[in-house]
Amino acid sequence: MADRRATRWDSHRAQVRAELVEAAFRAVDQLGPDVSMQEIAAEAGKPKPTLYRYFADRGELFEAVADRVKELITERVVVLPMSSAPTARELLRLGLTGYADLLAAHPNVFRALMNDMLLGGGASRVLDNGRLLASEIAAMLGDVGEQIGGPKDNVELPAAAIVGAVAAAADWWMKDGVPKTSVEQFVAQLEAVLAGMVEATAKAEGFMLDFDAPLYAFARPLAANGHG
Repeated sequence: MADRRATRWDSHRAQVRAELVEAAFRAVDQLGPDVSMQEIAAEAGKPKPTLYRYFADRGELFEAVADRVKELITERVVVLPMSSAPTARELLRLGLTGYADLLAAHPNVFRALMNDMLLGGGASRVLDNGRLLASEIAAMLGDVGEQIGGPKDNVELPAAAIVGAVAAAADWWMKDGVPKTSVEQFVAQLEAVLAGMVEATAKAEGFMLDFDAPLYAFARPLAANGHG
């Protein structure tokens, strides 16, 4: 009985913590990066001391917000495109569109994270999340390369370059808080840049890519492997 009670309490704490992170995300989105803990507590509908029962300080709360942003990016850039894109070209387009849509929908959060404002000048969490995202993209590049006649090894550097290029492009696009172009224009320009980068990298490895070749594995659920 004691074990079940402890499990229920752990589950409750995890749920409340997630709710507080979502409230902080919304508060930054609405009020900007200078949002106070009191304003976050009001958004969460909780007394301010509740925040400090789950997070040691503001920095720890916003590290959790950064982690949540990374989860959203991974879902839009990697998971959803991999589960539905019929070709490598469409995989790239869907990933970039998902990322751009997130930026356009939550400009305050992304600008604050990119400028390191939320974390009080400590860039380690943002950098660590960027490295994790690059690792996930590297795995995707390896799988895609195997299917369309490209390299499936030595993809870590191209993946890191893609993450860096997209982050820099996003900073330019959203620097003033308002997108400089439409999502469609941003995606089209960035797609051309990244496709050229990937193609040149593959060519240097002795491969010629076919971006329009079917991606059989990714046309099926993520749990499936191999070709149809």
